[in-house]
Amino acid sequence: MDALGNVLGGLGSSIGGLFSGILGAVGGAAREALHAFGSVVSVAWLPIVAIALIALLAWNVARR
Repeated sequence: MDALGNVLGGLGSSIGGLFSGILGAVGGAAREALHAFGSVVSVAWLPIVAIALIALLAWNVARR
């Protein structure tokens, strides 16, 4: 019975590590995308672009 517990514990640990790696990769990709966007758009244009994106999103939601 102890061997089965060890196997299940190892399986749970492996699955946890897999999800942790996936979330780390997605977070890293999002962080790099934001850095790339920030380097393309100057600081002065950032609020204008953010307001335009929010307005576009609101328009699409209201249209539904």
